[in-house]
Amino acid sequence: MFREKGYHIGSGVIESACQHVVGQRCKQAVMRWKKEGINKVLALRCLVKNGAWDRYWNELKQAA
Repeated sequence: MFREKGYHIGSGVIESACQHVVGQRCKQAVMRWKKEGINKVLALRCLVKNGAWDRYWNELKQAA
């Protein structure tokens, strides 16, 4: 069912995405992060990687 719809069912795609989003930004030399700070940075990085950056900020402005 899922394969017919084109969904990835293995963990390789997810692991690759995590390495790309998390690893490139957070695991560089001499970086130290607190849990609260890294969660905020990763949330913003996910917006960028998903192409949702402008939409997020536009919705935030409209809600204010």
